[in-house]
Amino acid sequence: MNYYETAQICKNGHVIDAVNELSDLAKSFCPKCGQGTIIKCEQCDSPIQGRIHIDSVITSNKLERSPAYCYNCGKPFPWTVSNLASINELLDLDDKLSDKEKDVIRECVPDLLAETPRTQVAVVKSKILMKKMGEDTFNAVKVSISGFASEVVKKALFN
Repeated sequence: MNYYETAQICKNGHVIDAVNELSDLAKSFCPKCGQGTIIKCEQCDSPIQGRIHIDSVITSNKLERSPAYCYNCGKPFPWTVSNLASINELLDLDDKLSDKEKDVIRECVPDLLAETPRTQVAVVKSKILMKKMGEDTFNAVKVSISGFASEVVKKALFN
């Protein structure tokens, strides 16, 4: 039988590992940042999907990156909410962008973190406006987006 293992992830988005009721890998707090960990969506209680277990296939790879949104209810996980808030705060600190330009980037960010039909539009708009940002803001926003965006978005936006 094929199934998804349950992933344990801290509220800052660090993947701990796959867990089950008998797992000695489970941790109450993240060893990287000290934040509490979760194994279920806090909105709908669905388990967080980790790596897929396929019968007759041996795998030891753990989940590479935390999902941004719950597969069951579509709500953002705590690390996604925190990341969006951080990007908004960074944009507020930038003095090189107009308020309108900041708002355009804010509207684009959710489409940079999740693959949607508007992702490519968001990449182009953001790339144009990020060139106007102060260097410190750009570098911090780049780190924030890179932690959650797909490889395709990161390459398109930052190469």
